[in-house]
Amino acid sequence: MKRLFYYIIFSFLLFAWLCNTSFAQQNLVPNGSFEEYWECPTMYSTPGDPQFEKCKYWFIPTEGTPDYMNICANPNYNIGIPLNLGGYQYPFDGNGYAGFNLLYVDFYNDKPEYREYIQTKLNYPLENGQEYYLRFYVNKSNVYGLAIDRIGAYFSSYPISKNDAEVLSVVPQVSNPRHRIIVDTINWTEISGTFIATGGEQYITIGNFYSLEETDTLIFNPDWPDDYAYYYIDGISLIKVESKIQVPNVFTPNGDGFNDYFVIDSKSIIEYQLYIYNRWGGVVFSSNNTNEKWDGKLNGLDCPEGVYYYIINAKGAEGKNYNLNGSVQLLR
Repeated sequence: MKRLFYYIIFSFLLFAWLCNTSFAQQNLVPNGSFEEYWECPTMYSTPGDPQFEKCKYWFIPTEGTPDYMNICANPNYNIGIPLNLGGYQYPFDGNGYAGFNLLYVDFYNDKPEYREYIQTKLNYPLENGQEYYLRFYVNKSNVYGLAIDRIGAYFSSYPISKNDAEVLSVVPQVSNPRHRIIVDTINWTEISGTFIATGGEQYITIGNFYSLEETDTLIFNPDWPDDYAYYYIDGISLIKVESKIQVPNVFTPNGDGFNDYFVIDSKSIIEYQLYIYNRWGGVVFSSNNTNEKWDGKLNGLDCPEGVYYYIINAKGAEGKNYNLNGSVQLLR
């Protein structure tokens, strides 16, 4: 009896491990939530003391001074959690996050534009032609007064760097939408997107890669200097895109056994909603099941030949969102 009990427990654990192995996606960004550290930070970063690099696997690619905040830090040192030099905020995930100045210009002394970036080496190089999904979360500091829209991530095969604290002029593969100035000081704002790798990219650098003229700004807190755009960042993840949705542009429901149904070709879709409309805007078919087919009928009667329009809202297992719309031709 005891042997049977242990066999059942072993089988259950094996099944759970196989499920996790099959469906969990590996994050290619090491320490993406800034939990691990070589040493607990003791103060904010300075040019001579880059405290941010006490966070495991992360480093500073320029002469800027991003900061590392962790719950382990003494709250009197301005880099604790939730209270620190940027204001008051709990992590999106876990016990740590980073903070960096994405835009600073000394308007009064005509000094060059100052930027801070963070960088790490990915767990594995990216594959040529493979689609990847990046997601991270930012929060506007409630102390410093400037809010901006330009926050993005650049992937490179080598570590980009600069011997000053000015702009890294590259085009990020994933970026916050243009003109969406991030002003939320309470909730974490998601920034996400997909891109196709050229192959060999091993480093991710995050920051503002655009000049002052190319960056939308908003004076958020007039009681504080309006030339600092300080943000927190947390929850960085990069995974392969395994999901897909392919939509046909024609089908022929004439009963000949060939292409008789409107069928969505999909993979690893966890949320799904489809609507198909006729030319007058009436719904002729809807479904929340990717395996459900449309036979070209409405209430059991054949729909006339012509062009129909679809809207698909879906989500892949890796977190990618699909918002598709187009047309399909019905021929008999």
